Amino acid sequence: MASFDRDFERVLRTAFAGREFTDEPVTDADIGAILELARFASSGGNRQGWRVVAIRSPATKTAVIEAANGIVRSYVAQGRLGETAFNTITPTKVTEDDVDAVEEASLSWYRALANAPVLLVVGVDLRLVSSIDASLDRVGIVSGASIYPFVHNIILAAHARGMAGALTTFSAGAEAEVQQLLGFPAEVAIAAAVPLGYPTKRLTKLSRRPVEEFARWERWDGPPIVS
Repeated sequence: MASFDRDFERVLRTAFAGREFTDEPVTDADIGAILELARFASSGGNRQGWRVVAIRSPATKTAVIEAANGIVRSYVAQGRLGETAFNTITPTKVTEDDVDAVEEASLSWYRALANAPVLLVVGVDLRLVSSIDASLDRVGIVSGASIYPFVHNIILAAHARGMAGALTTFSAGAEAEVQQLLGFPAEVAIAAAVPLGYPTKRLTKLSRRPVEEFARWERWDGPPIVS
């Protein structure tokens, strides 16, 4: 059996979504080192269309987070009905009244992201993306293969340095406003906003479904793969 890196396995098993941070400073060198590792992500045709704006300004972080308030309200309202938010297969039953009824306190977890020492807004240059499924009669997903491996690498690299981050996509729902706030050109889509910092608490055991629940041999109805 080939050997494997136990430290790498530990990072994969314990890289949690961190949304609450201490006041410990995140240096410019930290951000540079994280992005230095993240850039080795795969992308379609190795076109590397990711673009990143790192934000320290409290006012700018707050403006980016606040831009997606309406999106987050809808997300919370749909969650209260047990829906998968913004799903393209099952229509929502949430009404405008349901969205309006979402209390300010229910948004505190999201607004707290503006308190992260650094907020990375990640965009992708759509001119460098191969959207192979664009002609299919469903929501496109292939384009994400050229940006989200990079974003996930940011999370992993931060975790390996004792920091934490979270992949949030609410800002994509407020794309035009975020683009204007940060000066993004129209052809660079907003893919994610990633808060980074040193977490107030560290999770060491993540809850995930076992392999046999989602993987099969040979066919959709084949025998389960057991890890």
